[in-house]
Amino acid sequence: MSDEAIEIGSSNDFNVAVKPSQRKRRPELNKGAFHQRMLAKRLERDIVKDIMDYLESIGCAPIKNHGSTYSKRGRPDIEVDIAFEGLPFAVPFYIEVKRHRDLEPTPQQRARIKAHMERGGVAFVAADAMTVREAIAMTRAHIENWLRRDEVC
Repeated sequence: MSDEAIEIGSSNDFNVAVKPSQRKRRPELNKGAFHQRMLAKRLERDIVKDIMDYLESIGCAPIKNHGSTYSKRGRPDIEVDIAFEGLPFAVPFYIEVKRHRDLEPTPQQRARIKAHMERGGVAFVAADAMTVREAIAMTRAHIENWLRRDEVC
């Protein structure tokens, strides 16, 4: 008998002796790649629903733009106005939803995002609700810095 310890394991309905070297080992999963594959399988409508639910949970009233033959090309998937403390007006957010972070917006979508930003809105591409949450937090931080700067002057 070898020096290796023998482990008693259960196989089907009876006990068997298994040497550690005979145990089947699971291959290590690359959790990042697995997570990316799972995200890639999600449909855009599911991501839109998650983002809409998040926006509603923080007290906003988002509008979902449904693409049809009668709507203009490049229109963002979600539009929402978000009020920030200290501002007398709401900031418009335009969110283009993609199934995966690596997917690029179409040329019409890029042009529309640029136009919204030039008019003072916040426009971006999101692949999940966390991206929207981060964009709102960054906008809030910029507004707070801007308001503090005005108080100093």
